[in-house]
Amino acid sequence: ITTSLVKDAQLQDTMAKLLRRRISILLSQWISVKVSRQNRPTVYDIFRHLMNPADRYNDEVVRITAARQLKLIADDFEFIGEDFLPYAGDTFNLLIGLIEEINLDETKLAILETIRSIVNRMEEHVSPFGDAIMTTLPKLWESAEAEEYMIKQSVLAITNALVNSMKKDSQRYQSFIIPLLREAMNPDSPLHLHLIEESIELFGSVLTQSVPPLSTELAQLVELLLPLLEYDSNVAKNALDIVKSYVLLSPEAMLADHLRRPTLVALAKTMETNSREQVKDGARCIEFMILAAAEMGGSQGLTVIVQDMLEIGFMRHIMEEL
Repeated sequence: ITTSLVKDAQLQDTMAKLLRRRISILLSQWISVKVSRQNRPTVYDIFRHLMNPADRYNDEVVRITAARQLKLIADDFEFIGEDFLPYAGDTFNLLIGLIEEINLDETKLAILETIRSIVNRMEEHVSPFGDAIMTTLPKLWESAEAEEYMIKQSVLAITNALVNSMKKDSQRYQSFIIPLLREAMNPDSPLHLHLIEESIELFGSVLTQSVPPLSTELAQLVELLLPLLEYDSNVAKNALDIVKSYVLLSPEAMLADHLRRPTLVALAKTMETNSREQVKDGARCIEFMILAAAEMGGSQGLTVIVQDMLEIGFMRHIMEEL
């Protein structure tokens, strides 16, 4: 690496672009075999150099190849986010700039996957670069055509990785994330079925990394979850977990007049599914709502929620089943 590849990557020659492309491929295959921690920063620097558009021998093929192969570097077991930190800022800027330059969706998706891998592997060390990434993702989302749902899937996946890596610091991006979730989870959108799994996963991560009290915008987003409790088992299970988190994190919002009864109606339907686990989770969620109503409103609060349960037929259903 230090005696040959560093020099080869800097050769200024008309045929240099062929050599540079092969260097990135070689390093991506070599990284998992035997590259010492001491030499890994040199590898990161080589990739940064190969993606630099200011070098006239780094044509589009060289830069795209380096961007693709960098995913294998980040996915390697011994990749350490702290060691990559000095190269992260330039690398993210180069990857984002390359995405904006190219037109082929398949190539954009490959580079987005590289970004997602780096964000995942850097964990909390990615925080200083969160602003640059989150400024770009909504633009990429908006620029994607209606049929380009795979681009939007990738945007949701990167956002999810960023939220999980930055943890509670990611709350400052909720103003960017909530509109994406609102669009992806809109049942009238043609993209709804394509994006539902990624959007549910991101939704759960956002809530997991949120500290009460929840923002008004995030609290209102629960309305989009309730219809999902009737979907196939995996989507319904994840949606039910998020509803349960809402009850625990923001009971005052869930017990408000405009949300309380629709939530109880949706949870009552989970009692009719064939999944015993889903029935159990739905019952536990209703139990939490009853406890919260009693704690916040005393006997009057309990009366209100029990009256709702009677009027929607939930109590009758439970007694008949017993």
